[in-house]
Amino acid sequence: MASEDDIADALMRRAARLAADKRVAALDAAELRGITCRAIALARCIILDYHGQQRLLEVHIVGETTVGALAISGYQIGTDAKSTGWRRLRFDDIAAIALGDRQSLAPRPGYNRDDPGFAVVYCRVEDD
Repeated sequence: MASEDDIADALMRRAARLAADKRVAALDAAELRGITCRAIALARCIILDYHGQQRLLEVHIVGETTVGALAISGYQIGTDAKSTGWRRLRFDDIAAIALGDRQSLAPRPGYNRDDPGFAVVYCRVEDD
C-alpha cells in the first residue's frame, strides 16, 4: 500500500498535468462524491489538491450547498493552528483527490450534522 507521502506526490504530479493541459476536464463529480463518502464510511482522511495546495481533510458532510454547488464540509488537519480547522471546499476547485491511510477522528468538536449551508446531503458523519 502506498504511503501518504507517495499519494501526495502522485496528487501533485496529477495536478501539474491538469494545469498544463487545459483540455483535461475537471474531476468527475460522481468520482469525488464516491471517494469522499467512502472516506466517511471508512473513517479515513482524504488528501487533496485544492487551489494548488495539498490538504489533509477529515470529511464530515458531502452535498450540495444552498447555492447549488457540490461541496465538502470537513476538518482540515494542518501543520499549525492557522491551517487547522473547519473548511467548506467546492468540488469544482479540487484538482486531485485520494483516500489517505490516516484514521479520521470525526466527528470533531463544533460539527453540525444539520449544517444550514447544505440544501442536499449525500452522506455525513453520524453523531456519536
